[in-house]
Amino acid sequence: MFRSILVLFLGLLALPSAVLPAQEASAGLTAESSQELSPETQYALVFSVGTPRLYQKLQALLIETEFDRRKQAGIDVGYADVSELDVEQRIERTIGEFIDKNPDLDFWAQVSAAGYDETSYRDEIRRNLMLERLYFPPNTDQWPTEILKEVFGGDAEDSLWSSMIVKMPEELAKQKAAGQSGEIHPTTMQVFLRPHIFGHLMDKAEIKYPYDGLPEGVCLSVNGTEVKTADLVRDFAAVVSDVELARAKRWNEVVSGTRAALEADGLLISREETLALVEDERKEYAESVVSYEQIALEFMGFPSMEFYHHYKQLRHSYRKSLPDPFTEEELDAHLQTRLRFIGAGQVTAEVILISARDLDTGVWQRVGSWEAARKRSESVVRELLAGKEWSEVLNQYSEYPAKTRGSQQGMPQPQRGRFGSQMRNPLRQFLGENDFTDFLIGTSVADHLFFEADPEAIYGPVEGIYGFYLYKLLTRSEPTQQVDWRNNERHGYFVRDDYLNEMFLEYVTAALKR
Repeated sequence: MFRSILVLFLGLLALPSAVLPAQEASAGLTAESSQELSPETQYALVFSVGTPRLYQKLQALLIETEFDRRKQAGIDVGYADVSELDVEQRIERTIGEFIDKNPDLDFWAQVSAAGYDETSYRDEIRRNLMLERLYFPPNTDQWPTEILKEVFGGDAEDSLWSSMIVKMPEELAKQKAAGQSGEIHPTTMQVFLRPHIFGHLMDKAEIKYPYDGLPEGVCLSVNGTEVKTADLVRDFAAVVSDVELARAKRWNEVVSGTRAALEADGLLISREETLALVEDERKEYAESVVSYEQIALEFMGFPSMEFYHHYKQLRHSYRKSLPDPFTEEELDAHLQTRLRFIGAGQVTAEVILISARDLDTGVWQRVGSWEAARKRSESVVRELLAGKEWSEVLNQYSEYPAKTRGSQQGMPQPQRGRFGSQMRNPLRQFLGENDFTDFLIGTSVADHLFFEADPEAIYGPVEGIYGFYLYKLLTRSEPTQQVDWRNNERHGYFVRDDYLNEMFLEYVTAALKR
């Protein structure tokens, strides 16, 4: 027990971290106060918490462009008009379907979790209805056949046009004759049709973001129409929490500090070089079922491609400081220190999460959630220091759910923080960690468990992604795979990439201390 007490007292020293200064923000952001933020902070808010609103604005401008194009071509678009009653009916139907599936959840809390307030959500519904009617009017005789054919692949083999769209008028007519609504099912619209339409509109439009060279203070340009960063922030300021504001500021600190160090070291590549590099890498995914954007946004965890471009520029700039190719001695030494991860070793750990956000909705309270979580974590520490058993404390205080809502059958579950034996990346998913959070925060509880923590010692509270963590390593298993980076191309890529990543993060940490 003495070891556990010692580690608990020194928890924040046991895992050094560039902590998030969320507790410094004491007042909620308002439309008025948002205009007093620095341009850099406004920019970071737009491309982190504000990405749903940015995409909403993009959609609005694309729809507006298509309306204007058809009007100029003399095409009647009166059937695409949407009334307030139409919006209300769609929302009522959506709420009803949501409650049927999630009777214990608040619909509007989920809307807020997606980054909307009620007004902006109604605007989103109105836009969706306008888009649907622009391409699929209620009267199928008015469907713009030639436009639909172009959007959905025409007569190409296995296109949506030939496999789905041409059959829909007859199928909808049969449904209507049978007393049904005769409308396209919302899931069909959301999953199959709407993404294709927006993809088509985006391919035809000239879309630019700040990293593409927009003037300062402009966050989006669609066919020459510019959206001011400050104006967009004003629109969503009321849903920004103090945690999200602090993380936006933290992003700017990390990026500017790392960029300054790279520039001083004569390593920083240009924006143009970065975009050319990104385009070359994107080509590698041309035939893949996974897109380049999915890698950056879903797997690596970046909130926007704009953020990813900055990260890519800094990481690739740092690469210039290392030998090319990496020496065999460096890679061998790196493999030895990281073999438990690279060779598919596992750890069994238990984690008490004291969360600063609602894990069901992903929403942070507007003000004070971080500090409240800190105080709760200190209470948990006092229980442990008083001699209460770890297992009992976990059962009582861990805010991990037993099961992740909506997860598929057979998927690993958090089990209140008793994760069971896990490889590094699945463990990081439970903890909320990814490449983005490594870069932003500079710490990884998963890596501490994998490479440093002593078995049976209790660590924490440590600041992490969701709040505060107290954790205990139960067992480590040895690697189960032989890694041959010299002769196996996949192994070689993995070892080199992990080596670069670790060296880069060390450089970032050092740069912020300069």
